[in-house]
Amino acid sequence: MPMRFLDAVKQIFNPKHIYTLDYNAIDNDTEIYTFKEYGTHSYVKKSYRQILETNFIYLINPKDILYISKLEEKKAMFDDVYFIHEERRKGVYKLSNATDTLLLSGKEVIKNRELIDKIDNNDVAKIAYLTGVHAGRKISEMLSQKTPLKKKTDKSFKIIK
Repeated sequence: MPMRFLDAVKQIFNPKHIYTLDYNAIDNDTEIYTFKEYGTHSYVKKSYRQILETNFIYLINPKDILYISKLEEKKAMFDDVYFIHEERRKGVYKLSNATDTLLLSGKEVIKNRELIDKIDNNDVAKIAYLTGVHAGRKISEMLSQKTPLKKKTDKSFKIIK
């Protein structure tokens, strides 16, 4: 019984993982994480790539690894989202994300369901609204330019019994 107590005390003061994440020192701009070494006042700074490529990952607390991976997943998802980079004439939009740029008309965007899922919701709503407005204006112009049909009064109808 006393041996188990001593083992529990040893585990408290000698953790399996040497480094813990300093949550206050996470730098989102440079994507560098700061880790505090157990038992000392020294800190180590590593990027996500450095953590994955070296054996340093085995020295970090698993809870911190999970937190870092969730942050990186959110960043990756945000990098895949397209935003309106530029609006051009006649309903043409320049859409871009972190890696790619597309030049499409509003009609092409609305017809492509997969692309709609990748575009920011506010930008999709804006494209759909403006495309609908342009289509409505074209219909209005066509109706205003079209001359009404003249009715022929010469036709006579026969009653068939």
